[in-house]
Amino acid sequence: MTAILSSDSRDGNWRVGAMLSARSVLGECKIEMQDALLTSHTTVIEARATLGSVGILVPDGVEVRLTGKAILGEKSSTVRQAPVPGAPVIAVRTTAILGSVNVRPARISQRIGGWFGGAAASELQLSRSTHEDTREKHDPD
Repeated sequence: MTAILSSDSRDGNWRVGAMLSARSVLGECKIEMQDALLTSHTTVIEARATLGSVGILVPDGVEVRLTGKAILGEKSSTVRQAPVPGAPVIAVRTTAILGSVNVRPARISQRIGGWFGGAAASELQLSRSTHEDTREKHDPD
């Protein structure tokens, strides 16, 4: 996937091969792996960000190996949960030049959306916005 002055994303149910490349130049690449089918025990992601960003969401229990370099940029992983024994490995090889590559676990709201499906998640969002509209009508400023 490549994003040059644009954005590119992968999410939902999709097959991930043993190798995936993400390149961002003044753009943004988003890779959501929590619902993806990993076809290999080890998945290697080559992530390059030049004045852009690559964001990777990973499922619970996988092992994340983040390597590479950041020059006037950032590479980080906020995955804190210990991997499940025998779990798949996601190896992220980074090069960030004035850009960022971030690996993080999926938030609970993103997991709930996947569990209930798109229609239910949309209904939940609609319910929240209706509640906020009602509250605004009853709360004078």
